[in-house]
Amino acid sequence: MTYFSPADYVDLNIVVVKEPEPPPGRDPICWILFTSLPVINDSDISKIIRIYELRWQVECFFKVIKSGYGIEELRVDNAEKVAKHLILMSIAAVFILNIKKTLRFSNGSKLDDEAYSTLRNANKNINDESIPIEIRIFARIAILGGWLGRRADPVSTLTLMKGWKTLMTMINLLTEASEFLSEANIFLNKNLNNNSDR
Repeated sequence: MTYFSPADYVDLNIVVVKEPEPPPGRDPICWILFTSLPVINDSDISKIIRIYELRWQVECFFKVIKSGYGIEELRVDNAEKVAKHLILMSIAAVFILNIKKTLRFSNGSKLDDEAYSTLRNANKNINDESIPIEIRIFARIAILGGWLGRRADPVSTLTLMKGWKTLMTMINLLTEASEFLSEANIFLNKNLNNNSDR
């Protein structure tokens, strides 16, 4: 067996975080955090705790990028194309993760009663300007991604990613081909009316 000795030793500090009043029937959260950052005052401790809290968001981000948008299956022929694709997927992933956080929806895909009611209302009243635009966007993304609006149906990250992609495709089409869409609408309505008269 071969042993490797480190070139330099690293001084570590330990921060212990324990939940003072856990919910009834739950064990208190207890984190034992090792860090090379300084631990001199409460501000330092708060910073270390915040960094640890953000680890879960980093894990969620990579889950979205890897399993949701399939970044590992990407087949392109140069680094510049990979970088461009990764930038676009990162923006989409961050949007998906942040919008749930902004709306105070839980990290899980299951909706609580308040979130479910909020989304149902936004979906039924998509043009109601008294409902914040971010809630209406979220509701539309969920529907476009395959959420059926039923209480038991979760709004998963995959659902949101599918919905985001569909919404961006629709916006792109409206932006780049508005004249075509107007012409197509007239043509289709005319043909539908002619067919119904027969």
